[in-house]
Amino acid sequence: MNKTIKETRNGAYKSPMDIEYSFRDYLDSTRATGIPIEPLYPNLTLNNRVPEYGYHTSVAVNEEVSRSKPTDTEFQPGDLISIDVSVRLDGMCVAMIDTLTYRTPTRLYSKLVGVAYSILAQIISMLNYGNIASNAIAGMITESAKQNNITVIPNIVSHGIGLSSFEEPIIPIKPTDRNVLLRRGNVILAQIAITEGDGGLIIDTDKWLLITQDDSPTVHVGRTVIVGEL
Repeated sequence: MNKTIKETRNGAYKSPMDIEYSFRDYLDSTRATGIPIEPLYPNLTLNNRVPEYGYHTSVAVNEEVSRSKPTDTEFQPGDLISIDVSVRLDGMCVAMIDTLTYRTPTRLYSKLVGVAYSILAQIISMLNYGNIASNAIAGMITESAKQNNITVIPNIVSHGIGLSSFEEPIIPIKPTDRNVLLRRGNVILAQIAITEGDGGLIIDTDKWLLITQDDSPTVHVGRTVIVGEL
């Protein structure tokens, strides 16, 4: 994933489809040789996001929050690109989401990326202590959004991950009456998506594209973590 991020930022990959194929090629070369390519293993597989089409990654650009059917539209300098990939190993799922600016960063995009990773780091830090209430994390997210004058997209929340890619418990972006205790050993996809717009979203007709209603750019970042493990 880190290699793909670096090569995308430098312009080695020209479109979302290029990124999709890069992950396929990486895993195919691992299975073909039978030798694990650090940090992957021979029996690691990419999760199918769109089974009927065989696509595995979400590569979203600028105002797109999620796009599960990659296109061959070429990136432009300054584009904001979010890459979301999930894999399965021995029946268990993990996921990772990163956002970068393509070649030439802009001041607005750099700010959004910085704020998103800062909030994600705080979520992970709180989960690392273990046995923490979901509302404590939600309260931190709310306060961080207010301080940085950004909007947290409500459809993208941290949640459990394991036998399936979406499980309980769910961590909302604002405190609720359903305050869940996140216990040591819970596996959580800690994630956050932010925008400078109002956070309203449009889902396209085939439901593979989620986009901001006011065309505001978004940043989506995430990591899979085990609660209580520093």
